[in-house]
Amino acid sequence: MTSVSPELLQLIADAQTTNYLAAAGITVLVFEHISTFPEEVKFVWKSRLSLWSVLYVWIRYFTLIAVAVDASFMFTEMKSSSSEMFNCTVVTITVDFVLVLRVWILYGRSRRLLYILVPLMAVEIITLITTGTLSMIPLKVLMFSMTLYKCSEHLYAVRGQRMPLITLFLKDGVILFLMILLFSIVELTIWNNARPTLAQIPIIPGTSLSAVVGARVLLNIKNLATEVNDVTIPTIELSDISHRQRPVAAKARIPWYLQTGELSNSEMLSGEIH
Repeated sequence: MTSVSPELLQLIADAQTTNYLAAAGITVLVFEHISTFPEEVKFVWKSRLSLWSVLYVWIRYFTLIAVAVDASFMFTEMKSSSSEMFNCTVVTITVDFVLVLRVWILYGRSRRLLYILVPLMAVEIITLITTGTLSMIPLKVLMFSMTLYKCSEHLYAVRGQRMPLITLFLKDGVILFLMILLFSIVELTIWNNARPTLAQIPIIPGTSLSAVVGARVLLNIKNLATEVNDVTIPTIELSDISHRQRPVAAKARIPWYLQTGELSNSEMLSGEIH
């Protein structure tokens, strides 16, 4: 009787582990789609077209299609396709663009800051394309540090007042950073120390996690923008905190692609995000 080699058994076990985690990642993504669909209809499909809406739809539905295609290679006898890494790269870049955009807006849409953020984003894109690495921990750390600093500065300056927009940015920033950092550590550990047959483990779970977090960040912004229309919230101008008073007329020149579709310029909490 022919015995099965231990190497073959290990290969089968690794393939099963990869498939199980891929199925778990898809399950989380589908569950997120179902659980947030009512909010999606209310805050995205029933609002005016904006950059936030376009990014949200792209992250949600491109990722769903991408992981379905990737899973078709993992769950069948077909050879793995290079489209798996391409799909993951596109989703990662899109989510990181959302993070960079949030930080840029949080810092008052500073043109000087663009001179820093744009090159960093370009470096990440080049790194993702040339090395295939899905994690850019230094960029994540920088985005988190800048968010933490600015939000803490604003909250300290308006002690005793409600700042729901700043609080939301801080909460989302912390949760986003911790989740992505944790997965990045797992991802790098697998790629550097695990068997080559386990190298595909992070692809679908990582893509799904990035999409869930990125879409949640955008949905929370849209949600808060709608709530501000319904209630009056005491706020303070971000420009007041930085001691740079802007003319009121300047707030009316917000580009259409940065508007959420729910707020007028006079209603936005800080005069910075639309």
